[in-house]
Amino acid sequence: VCVIRAKLYVGDYTRLDNMSVCIDTKKDWVELAGNICGGQHARFRNECIRAQNAGIRLIILVEEETPILEWISPKKRNGENISNVEPKTLAKAMATMTEKYGVEFRNCDKSKTAEMIIKILGGI
Repeated sequence: VCVIRAKLYVGDYTRLDNMSVCIDTKKDWVELAGNICGGQHARFRNECIRAQNAGIRLIILVEEETPILEWISPKKRNGENISNVEPKTLAKAMATMTEKYGVEFRNCDKSKTAEMIIKILGGI
């Protein structure tokens, strides 16, 4: 697949011939929790609103195989959770973002990310 690097209006990936679908990748549930329930909330919400206003279907693809309700936050060296956001809380916040802004959330194993991106964007 030919990749052209450029700043997008929203997200990380889209097709040049059809930008109606954009994908924003997150490395794990911890990153998403920080975006939705943490200090990045305003920036993340604004990106969702930009996509909605532009008629773009924004899909957040979390590179983690574990479903959100089964997720357990990884630990720091001192034994504390990296994220204090409970899975139920994050799932509820995701549902709210979907309801308000039309954002879709999907997750997949990191090794399947490229395949998933191509599938979502309609093949090569």
